[in-house]
Amino acid sequence: MTNFRKDRISKVYDLQYHFFGTGHVVFKGNFYYHRAGYNEIVQYSLDEQATTARLPVERATFTGGVFLYSTDFNYFDLSVDENGLWAIYSNESDTETIMVAKINETDLTLSTVLNIYVERRQYGNGFVACGILYLVRDTRAKTTHIDYAYDLFMKQTVPVHLKFINPFQMNNMVTYIPEFKNIFSWDKGNQLIYNVTV
Repeated sequence: MTNFRKDRISKVYDLQYHFFGTGHVVFKGNFYYHRAGYNEIVQYSLDEQATTARLPVERATFTGGVFLYSTDFNYFDLSVDENGLWAIYSNESDTETIMVAKINETDLTLSTVLNIYVERRQYGNGFVACGILYLVRDTRAKTTHIDYAYDLFMKQTVPVHLKFINPFQMNNMVTYIPEFKNIFSWDKGNQLIYNVTV
């Protein structure tokens, strides 16, 4: 964290495939990202410094400007919580739903895929925490809300209405980090940490 805050780079990695968006994550020694121009999630081993697996996601929207959220940052939004690795994306044939898939990181396969009916283009970003999908209403307004939550195990919506602040009004990455029990975001070049009260 100290090196990050001081903008110290300790290692540079050369990716075999280009990534698209801001929805990538590092999990268990691997960098997971959406391969630009393809419906693939790539697993890049930081230890081996090589691509170790690729996961094609059938019927996922991955090009053409029909983005996952109301912003133009992502087709895929990868997320990590206490349960492991998740992919949030949209179905190319259904604009009124959001897809959430649990990814088995050992063999890079989809173990659960949920089709959730929500007007996804009314939201600016999302993340998974403690098995619940949360959607942030607007990532360009200074004050907005998290007003949609869906329990991915119980398969039902959960009542929620939380204030969410975008102090720089261009929040293009929001994610939960289970090791820290905090939400991190990237708002107009500023790394922000939101404390979570349980």
